Order: sequence, then structure tokens, then C-alpha cells
Amino acid sequence: MCLCDRDNVAYKLFHNQLRKEEFPHFMRQLVQFAMAQFTRQLCSQLPDKLSCFDDVLLQDGCSFHVHKDLAYIYPSRFKRNPAAIECHMTMSLKTCMPKEMTISADTASERIFLSSPSTMINKLLLADAGYPDFDYFSELEQCGGFYIFRGAKSLNPSVIEARNSKGREMPKLVDKKLKDITRRTNRSEVLN
Repeated sequence: MCLCDRDNVAYKLFHNQLRKEEFPHFMRQLVQFAMAQFTRQLCSQLPDKLSCFDDVLLQDGCSFHVHKDLAYIYPSRFKRNPAAIECHMTMSLKTCMPKEMTISADTASERIFLSSPSTMINKLLLADAGYPDFDYFSELEQCGGFYIFRGAKSLNPSVIEARNSKGREMPKLVDKKLKDITRRTNRSEVLN
């Protein structure tokens, strides 16, 4: 690296420090210290609306491209990059800490990385559209757990109960498909 025509920077001294056996231990301590500082800043009380749950868990995955020679172990969902890994994370909002983390091939189903329903007693699970599994939902309810999942556009559930913003029941909407409820069938701006 040249700062100007006359000056050069030599990295040998820097590289010699990285080669020392103590360097990984130092880096581990530094990362642990940074994580502890970051966690203290993040920790806050859950809103009162969520205090009825023992914990609120977030579940999501993130995909990373890796070297193409790893495609036989970590195949990708996308043709543009043949190899990718998926990092699946479950994080507690109560402690602001990760609960579980798993790495898999990008092609693996996200659903198999959901927390076991038996561990979800009085806990709320939040996840995106890649995770919905109606058998899992049923088992989660039987074990005393709760969930909110983002549904795909193709979902069209039947309404089992409807209320307006003031809490008044809307019996005309019961048993209708969600996509059939329009401004013509309902004039309330907010439905619960």
C-alpha cells in the first residue's frame, strides 16, 4: 500500500501480532465484552400488552452465499449462486439474547428449525411467511403456546369472529372468507 510515492506501509509487524497464540483469546474476550455492552443497551421491558407471556420469541433465517465448490454440501435455492448456507436464529425479546442458532443448506425447509411445541408453554412465537405449518400450529396450541405468523397471499382463511374498533361484534362477517370482505360487505375501517 502506498500513501504517496515516497511512503510505504509494511504490514509484517501487524501480521506477526495476528500469528500469536494469544490473539484468538484476546479477540474472544473483546467480542464478549462488546456483546455484553450491546446487550445492556438493548435490554428493556416488554410492553405491558406482552407481559402475559413468559417470553416472546422471534424466529427467522438469513441466507449467505459461500464458495461454489461447496454446492454439493450447501446447495442454494438460486441458480445465480450455486452454494449458500442458511442461518436460522431464535431470539428472545425478553432477554434480547439468542436462544438457538442452526446452520443448514439454503435449500433446507425453515419449518424444521422451529422450537419444539413442548418448550413453548405460555410463549409467543413470531415468524415470517417461510415458517407456517398448520400441524405445528395445532400442536403449539395444544401445548399452551401462541403464535403470530405472516401468511402468504395465497391464504384465505374463514372468519370465525369479527369486531370493529369499538369492540362491537360483526356477526355478518362470520364464516366469510377473508378475501370476500370488501368495502361493499363491510364499512368499518378497523376490524379486530
